[in-house]
Amino acid sequence: MLTIGLYGNTDFYYLKGIVEQLLVQMNIKNADFSPEKIILLSILADAQGYPSDRQQ
Repeated sequence: MLTIGLYGNTDFYYLKGIVEQLLVQMNIKNADFSPEKIILLSILADAQGYPSDRQQ
């Protein structure tokens, strides 16, 4: 497992560049970057009427 943490004035493309360089160093070719649909449930989502995974 690899974890990369960033803070400050960075964005997705900065992180993508780090991952691409890591893949080059590991000799991994033809990597594909595609977006994932992620559903985040939170207290805010509860307030907006979305279902919660918390037990009532």
